[in-house]
Amino acid sequence: MRANSADVTIKDVASLAGVSPMTVSRVINESDRVSRRRSAVLRGDLELGYIPSRLARGLSGRRTGTLAVIVPDVANPFFTMIVRAAEEVARRSAYRVILCDTRADLAVERDVIEELIAHRVEGIAIAPVSDRSKPHLARLTRFGVPFVLIDRTVAGVDCDAVLGDSVGGAQRLVEHLIGLGHRRIGMIVEKDEVSTARERRQGYESALKAAGLPSRPGARSGDDPGSGRRLRRDGSSPLDRGSPLGGVRRQQPRRARRDRSRAERRPRGSGRRRPGLLRRHRATRRGSIRF
Repeated sequence: MRANSADVTIKDVASLAGVSPMTVSRVINESDRVSRRRSAVLRGDLELGYIPSRLARGLSGRRTGTLAVIVPDVANPFFTMIVRAAEEVARRSAYRVILCDTRADLAVERDVIEELIAHRVEGIAIAPVSDRSKPHLARLTRFGVPFVLIDRTVAGVDCDAVLGDSVGGAQRLVEHLIGLGHRRIGMIVEKDEVSTARERRQGYESALKAAGLPSRPGARSGDDPGSGRRLRRDGSSPLDRGSPLGGVRRQQPRRARRDRSRAERRPRGSGRRRPGLLRRHRATRRGSIRF
């Protein structure tokens, strides 16, 4: 037998056991056509290091035992939880999960789908990049690969989907900010070609309308890739920099906050303590929500 177990082939096992490769194959697949005595002998040899190839077994039996999960941003905690749950459920049924991160790039999504088709995965759960993912999903349909959409839908694609309440969620978040006294509420969201962005925008505008507040197009970042960064950096609307938005969470680097708060602390023996920046920052955080 070879030193490296990964190099051991079915022919090596058959030669060692004195049987044909077909007999070894039947033992691996637990066929009833192999006697118990011979099966026991062969299984002892298999335990010495032979590892059956899932790919080869999948090609012959048209079952690979693999599923795939495609997400646009694996670093997003929301998608991380989805991947973890999918892997846990798949493992209960003896399936393995291939994780693919498209980084919200249509070209990467196209390549990933082509690779998964080539690997003969038995099903895919996908959070598509945007409505422009439709041709990629059409490829899955063409090759008979079952798929289900997660979190997002694609216009013109009729299939199973597992979705959250983006409209209601955004509406409740805005209502929470309004309840805290905020009146100038901004929104950082993706472009309208992403279904969840459209739905969250709808909930955002619905809550403002119900409260009698104007919807401010300039305070809704998304169509301009740089507007979200500007909105978070200075807390002002991209179209109206006159005053800060009350509902936008403003963050400073941790070290800068620490150094500045130390500088404003009361020196020993001094009079009344001046309010520290850290205390004011915490108050701001309690009254803000990130979309």
